[in-house]
Amino acid sequence: MSVTQITDDNIDSGIDTSKCIGAIGAMDGSALTNINVGTSLLKYGFNPAVDTNPADGVGAIWINTVTGQMFSCTDATTDQNTWTNMGSGTGHITYTPPLPWAFGGLGGGTVSGWMMGSAQTTNVIQSYSYVSDGNAVDRADLSSTSNQGAGNSSATHGYKSGGHDGSQTTLIQKFAFVNPAAVASNVGNLETGVSGGACSVGNTSHAYTVGGHGAVSVINDIQKFSYVSEGTAITAGAELTLPNYHNAGSASLTYGYSAGGQHGGPFNAVIDRFAFASDGTMFHVGDLTTVTGYTTGESSDTHGYTTGGMLTAPWSNSTTNIQKYAFASDAVISTVAGSITQARMKGSSSSSSTRGYHAAGHDGSNFTNRIDRFDFANEATTAIVGNMLAGNTTGGGSAQS
Repeated sequence: MSVTQITDDNIDSGIDTSKCIGAIGAMDGSALTNINVGTSLLKYGFNPAVDTNPADGVGAIWINTVTGQMFSCTDATTDQNTWTNMGSGTGHITYTPPLPWAFGGLGGGTVSGWMMGSAQTTNVIQSYSYVSDGNAVDRADLSSTSNQGAGNSSATHGYKSGGHDGSQTTLIQKFAFVNPAAVASNVGNLETGVSGGACSVGNTSHAYTVGGHGAVSVINDIQKFSYVSEGTAITAGAELTLPNYHNAGSASLTYGYSAGGQHGGPFNAVIDRFAFASDGTMFHVGDLTTVTGYTTGESSDTHGYTTGGMLTAPWSNSTTNIQKYAFASDAVISTVAGSITQARMKGSSSSSSTRGYHAAGHDGSNFTNRIDRFDFANEATTAIVGNMLAGNTTGGGSAQS
């Protein structure tokens, strides 16, 4: 029997596989190339998710052993992966980033509980529209009569925290923006009863009451509660750089701000800032152009505002100033950006996505019921858009979604 030695020429011309019988000896595979052994083939009885992070990244294959569908990882971003359906071509699993949070509401502003005189405090909740100009309407009632509470807004409800009902109260109340109940619900309590804490400081998950006057003295605490779990508020780690009340609150996507206010006796121009993510140290990041107390705060996507307020004693020395400061700057330089239509203090504020609103207040001689608005795009553009049902001060402001 003749034996032919295998050479390169034999291999190039091909070998009849029928002639290959018997065992082939072990061969060294270290020189083998172009064989991909790194792609993951993952088999489970369910589909992958955006936070399914394949070890091999793009190109990993996932087989659902129940439905038979196959997915290929086409974007491997940690917890934000895209898995493309390889079968039907539909049913892709794609990360959708959350919409940027905007402080302003879309529907209108509310004012809850206020004072019409030294012995005239109310539990009424009024609202006014951002969509069309007009007077405020009576929409519901707080569960108890109080004023000087801090107003906040979730996506679905308005909140009022603390206030004064003869003494400082800890009560947290909420009311629905859609189909409001006749009476607000009691959903929890602050750790410390305060009045005059800054309104409108919060994000999509928590409301903050910043500073305020306690039963004995002005405090620098920041108290917060969750919109989801509600219940008793806790004191956050951050503290104002000085005790303060009747200060103006504002909020960016990531930070809460307090501007101006009253530090025991004198007013101040301090602008403080703290991070929502950590509730950590409060930083003094700048100052208002003008020392102002009893002022209100509004927020655009890029700037915080204070409107109106009192410059110095006596009450007649109130102001029309609209002051603004940039969220992007760590060395805040405040400017006087415009004027509301009437000098007044102790009003209530809210913000739409395009405008700031200042409702009611005291002009030094009388309670006023005027509702002003100004444009964030041009703060000098101000207008009277309606009236509250009665002149009042120190109501809690919220923005309806």
